[in-house]
Order: sequence, then C-alpha cells, then structure tokens
Amino acid sequence: MNRFDFEIGKYKVYFVFYEKLKPYQKLLNERLHISFEDDGCFKQIKRKQKSFIGVMETKAYDNYSAMKRAYSALEIFLRYLEVFLNDNISVIGKNGLVIRQDTQEGIILPVKAFGYKSIKPEPRENFKTEIDTIVLGCQEKGKETYSQLNKIVDLHNAALNQQDLNDAFLNLWSALEVASVTDSSKSKIESVTDNIVSILQNDYFECIFSNILDDLKNNLGNRKVSLLLKDITEFDKEICKIAGFIFLEKYEKYREDYFANELKYYPNIRYKIYNLYEQRENREKLWHLSEKYCQRIEWHLYRLYRLRNAIVHAGESHKRIQMLGEHLHIYVDRVILELMVKLAKDKCLGTIQDVFTDTYLLLNKKKKNLKEPGNVDEQSIMLLLENFFIEE
Repeated sequence: MNRFDFEIGKYKVYFVFYEKLKPYQKLLNERLHISFEDDGCFKQIKRKQKSFIGVMETKAYDNYSAMKRAYSALEIFLRYLEVFLNDNISVIGKNGLVIRQDTQEGIILPVKAFGYKSIKPEPRENFKTEIDTIVLGCQEKGKETYSQLNKIVDLHNAALNQQDLNDAFLNLWSALEVASVTDSSKSKIESVTDNIVSILQNDYFECIFSNILDDLKNNLGNRKVSLLLKDITEFDKEICKIAGFIFLEKYEKYREDYFANELKYYPNIRYKIYNLYEQRENREKLWHLSEKYCQRIEWHLYRLYRLRNAIVHAGESHKRIQMLGEHLHIYVDRVILELMVKLAKDKCLGTIQDVFTDTYLLLNKKKKNLKEPGNVDEQSIMLLLENFFIEE
C-alpha cells in the first residue's frame, strides 16, 4: 500500500467486466470514459474466459479512495442496468487493480468495500424441496404476516448489499425490530430482548450439537463420523445421535475408547464434549447452561442497541463495528430462519406473534421437565432438540 501523503494523485483503476456488458462498451466509453484498450497493464489482473477489462482514470488521495471514486461513478450505471435487465446477476469482477500513475505501483483491491458477510449455508440434498416448502408455506399465510416477513427479509438483504457498515448495521437492527415489536406497551428494546432471546435460547442446544458434529466431520472426515453415528441406534437424526453419544450411559465405554483413539489429537473437541458430558447426571445443570447463555445474549443485545442509538442520534460509529455487526447478522439470520420454518411447516401458526408464543410455551415445557432431578436420557435429548410446542 502506498504511503498516505495528503496529496492528490492520479490513478488508473482497472475493472473486470463480464460478457453481459459487451453491448454497453461504447456507452461506458462515452459516458464514463472507460477505455478498453490494453495499456500493457491488463496482464496484471486475472480474469475469466469471455470477460474483458476496462480502465478508468481518476484523482484521489490513495489507492482505496481511487477505487471507491471509480466504482461510485460506475455503480450508478450498474444500478439502472439491473432494472432494465431485470436480474441481479453480477456483471463485474469482485476485485480490481489500482495503479498510481507517477510511481506505477499497483495493488489488487476489492471493487466494493467490505460489508457484512453472507453466511453460506451447508449443502443439503433436500434444499430445493425445503425452500419450496418454506416459500409456498409462507405465502399461504395472511397478507399482513407475509408482508411483515417480506419486510424483514428485505432489510436483511439491504444490509448485505450496503457497503457502509453503519447503514448495514441499522438495517439489521431494524429487521429485529420489525420481527419482534408487537406490543406497544413495551419499549422496542424490551420487545426485542423478550422475543429474540427466546428464539435463540430454544436453538441453543441444537447449535451446540451441530457445531460438535461439524467439528468431527471437518477433522475426522465424513466416513469415520458415519461409522460412529451408525452405532447410536436410539435416534434417526444425526444431531440426536451425537447428543446420545455424549450423554447416554450405555455408550460410556464407547466414549472412552473414542477419546483415547480417534480424538487423541483433538483436545478442543474432547473439551467441548466433556463439558457437556459432565452434566449427564443432572438435567437441571444442563438446562442452566441455556439460561446463562440467555443472560449473555440479553447483555449483548443491549450493547448493540446502544450502538444503534449512537449511530442514529450522534452519527457515531465504533471501532469494532464489523465484528458487532457480524454478531447481529447471526442473530437476524437465526430469527428469520425460525420464523420462516415455523410459519411454513405448522398451519396452526398464522402470525409472527404465534411463532413467539409457540416458542415461549415450548421453553416452559423444556424448563419444567429438565429441572426435575435425573439423568439425561433419550426423552431429555428429544425434548432438548424439539422445535414445536403445537404439533399439527
């Protein structure tokens, strides 16, 4: 990176354009003064087959500002082009080249500034069927519910497409408010914490066991994990089998052997499993883990709310806005998924408030049963991972 010297310099910014923009080369050249003639620097940037390179000259204080200025000019054209093409398929490469003309020093930079990351879902065989079920199921709900859900999704998507981290953060927080503020007698933050924390608490153990399952697959490989799960016969689902392996007394010797052999060189995975295993004789202690998690989430949501207010009322940001925004993003994703799945798969749940009510009732059921003395057994595991109170 070149040194910032408070002097405006001349820069060349190189973009990779995809084939779909070929018909607009003349327009880009005339309106934005983008040249498509190779000046000898095109070889410094990688491009896919059938794509082409264009270069734009600009003045800026540094490489990053040059990229931002050049892309800002180009973005207006791309925004309107998307409307005319009626799709949002990418027409420009993710990375570009910036060269300072007086020094000829070049640097590869992302075309867009870093916003919040899209969370990549795990590949699933039945994904197409599930997405059809969810979309069609949600559409069958009342107009008001479907409109509210659409607004939440639009705010989430707007945050991912927003390069300004503060604006993206506000969109994500607004998505939580639209989802959870249903009682005018409460403050917005009270509604958010009451409703969102319940969703996250209900998902707590599923996330814990899913993470352990992912750790095992990533380190031991799918074949070894499949052999492990095959021996756990009480359950059908993988996540329940992992919980059975951790808690059930009949697998005591199996656990010891697995720790000594397969997990010998994986202390972090052993530690995660052992932490849960220690609670096997006291269901109340196990449930207490989720209550401690709730308290942390509530504190965290209040912290995020203070940041939201600082941005809105004082225009202030935070040096860790990226990290805090990613945490908020995870909360929003989990809430959206919970709302969509429950609304789509249970016809008894007609509104978003119905989903929250169902979650409250389910948590009370879990709390009542798991606070009774006793070991963690098959029924306890099934209850921990239950997702609906009202069954069709």
